[in-house]
Amino acid sequence: ADSPLFANETCDQSVDQEEIVDFGKREYKKQILRMNKVEPVTPLISPTNVRHFRIRLMVEHLEVRGWTIVIYDNNFKVVQTISQDDFGKVKHLWTSRILGGWGYINVIAKGDQDPKVGIDSIISMPKTSRRPFYSTQQPGVQAWKFLYANDVEPIYKQWGANVGLLVTGYKERNWSCTGVMLSRTLFMTNWHCGGHPRLGIREADMWEPETGLCENSIVDLSWDEDESSRDYICKAVELPDADLDFVLLRLVPINMKDTASGVTLRRTDIIRDQGVVMIHHPLGEAKRISLDHCSVRDPKKEGWRKVGDGEFTHTCDTEEGSSGAPVFSKDGILVGLHRAGFQVEKNVCDRLNKAVRMGPILGKIHEKRPDLINEIQTESN
Repeated sequence: ADSPLFANETCDQSVDQEEIVDFGKREYKKQILRMNKVEPVTPLISPTNVRHFRIRLMVEHLEVRGWTIVIYDNNFKVVQTISQDDFGKVKHLWTSRILGGWGYINVIAKGDQDPKVGIDSIISMPKTSRRPFYSTQQPGVQAWKFLYANDVEPIYKQWGANVGLLVTGYKERNWSCTGVMLSRTLFMTNWHCGGHPRLGIREADMWEPETGLCENSIVDLSWDEDESSRDYICKAVELPDADLDFVLLRLVPINMKDTASGVTLRRTDIIRDQGVVMIHHPLGEAKRISLDHCSVRDPKKEGWRKVGDGEFTHTCDTEEGSSGAPVFSKDGILVGLHRAGFQVEKNVCDRLNKAVRMGPILGKIHEKRPDLINEIQTESN
């Protein structure tokens, strides 16, 4: 089958387009840290262009007790303190995001036993994408705004609490998408957020265990330009579906006290000109809301694999990184999963964005994983 047009591609065919948000950099360090020695941590990206970064820690000897890892930002402000108990039985752990272009790390240990704590890899996110392509109704002008701006109604901010920035990667490449919590630990995004052949991942291998995509995935439910994190890691791929371009991931919060509430899904069809709202992370930015001039255009549309009419079109402004964003009705019910931007048909740009309807997605979950239905809230529950 042909590759899907991912969110977000431009109708400007003169540019070599990226089909997913190839955004940021992953560097494999495999560096063992010295005990009781503050060491600098610097990502590959120029420090002046780093928005934030994360460290994937590793430990060889979990049986050694009495040690603590302290993470500092570039002003030596403590960002996070991690003990061996935080690792549990696993030997790798992601830190919270560290703002700025560099930081410091110290392994504080008692005695002379060395747990062999080290840096496995670093993911860094730049301040700006290499080249933005807006699928906006007014070319080059995005109509979205910062979700937590003073003029955004509080109810929309409440809906946004279940929206997260997904960062995942394969080898040295990493990218970002948007997604939404359907329950306390069940997260939905686009299937195509599992990569692309140009990144070395065949479509047949997307979300397969051998790619390591799940274990490399982090979901941040609070990327809103502050220092706090509500970070989740992926524990399992529950249901990937290429035809409808969605995947369900089982997440676990890094801070075990944190939980999501999940959203309510709509089984029934939407209608033409129905007003909708989209909350997303365009270009990996903090949460944005597309609200103005945002409505349904075609309530039913043929899917990208020409299987059924599982999609609809809408006029909400989107960008690369908006893939997997929830499309809400004006009463806060999830009606769609944003999937793709503008497309050229018969040499004409359609100027319409594409989303997958919730009815077909719920039908596929009933068919393939009925055990998951009870934890998903719908209007009829």
